[in-house]
Amino acid sequence: MAKDPSLSQVEVVQQVFKSKSRDRVVGFGGGIKIKDVRGPQPSRVELQTKLNGANKQNEVLANRVEEVQAENNEMKERVSFGESRMKMFQDALVSQLNVTIPTSLAGSEKKK
Repeated sequence: MAKDPSLSQVEVVQQVFKSKSRDRVVGFGGGIKIKDVRGPQPSRVELQTKLNGANKQNEVLANRVEEVQAENNEMKERVSFGESRMKMFQDALVSQLNVTIPTSLAGSEKKK
């Protein structure tokens, strides 16, 4: 480049390496490095901290799932109890009044 400043970088490389055969590849310039693509590699301490945080979050979520399942089971029991009580009252009312329940109402009960 000192001799002829008008040459481009590609032309300078061609003059330096001269060979234009297809059996070799000449690279020049910085280019993209693995560090540029992946970013800085975290240290072992950072990874361990991240893992511990994820484990704690998993424990919290597992506890919450258990709480929700227990609450769901309690609600199912309450609904079942309410349905059985309603059936008892319905039977008592039918026997007291000597009335028959239309099939459309009797068939609408949930069967398990």
